[in-house]
Amino acid sequence: MPNITVRNVPADVHDSLLAKAETEGLSLQRYLVMVLTEHASRRSNAEILAEHQRVMREHYAEIGTTRPTSDDIRKVIDESTKERDRRGERQR
Repeated sequence: MPNITVRNVPADVHDSLLAKAETEGLSLQRYLVMVLTEHASRRSNAEILAEHQRVMREHYAEIGTTRPTSDDIRKVIDESTKERDRRGERQR
């Protein structure tokens, strides 16, 4: 398994992470692996936007236009909102 080394962590950040790890009953090492794993499993806003842009380009190519309709815009907003809500539920 690969290793990650983080240098020059401010003391207050280290103390905060250590306190959180202790609250969870974990070593700092295990806590950080848990936090990094959780963070890596979530798509960023940029990734979600790129995916929507790709889908929209494909959609426009299929219908022979390069301009979105009002329905297209509503669909993207609805999908983005649902994705945001799903991500929020996982964080709770």
